[in-house]
Amino acid sequence: MPRAPVPPDVDEFLRRPNPAVVASLRGDGSPHTVATWYAWEEDRVLLNMDESRLRLRFMRRDPRVALTVLDHENWGRHVSLLGRIARIDEDVDLRDIDRLALRYTGEPFRTRDRSRFSAWMEVEAWHGWVGSHPWPGALVAPMSASARRRVAARSRTVGTKRRGRSQPNLCGCPSRRQVPRPRTVAQTPVRRSTKPCGMEGT
Repeated sequence: MPRAPVPPDVDEFLRRPNPAVVASLRGDGSPHTVATWYAWEEDRVLLNMDESRLRLRFMRRDPRVALTVLDHENWGRHVSLLGRIARIDEDVDLRDIDRLALRYTGEPFRTRDRSRFSAWMEVEAWHGWVGSHPWPGALVAPMSASARRRVAARSRTVGTKRRGRSQPNLCGCPSRRQVPRPRTVAQTPVRRSTKPCGMEGT
């Protein structure tokens, strides 16, 4: 999955007032999703919520979130952003929700008697699709140095576990090499050698 920052064509796509769905995590780890307004500013996502919204509580407990933005003319063209909520502030003068309302409706937000909060999402990775094909550039971005180190470390760990695993042969010796079963008659009993491995048949 490509890492942030997003390429120029994705940046241009995210600046449009497209419909979006934000995902946060419930206390049990299951996803919570809801349609949302958003703004894309300086490689960050602005979200705004009423004080009663469940997703506000979830974001405060666990900052991991995702946002999927769909082309309003073609929902098969969409971009998903993965990241974390870096900051949550009270929208005291409703300036942020007014910005979002103007972006999507052309008018200030109508409800003025409820407390609201703004959340800023820092994007870590992204992916996109155009119909049945990946967004151009979505699969060719180079892996970061830190990601390469993590993959290499996991590979070394897996290799060590595999090398240390003992698989007994039919002869009973703890070796990774297996003695082939006879291919003649199915009822032929398998003879178990009492000699060390490497001496079968001598």
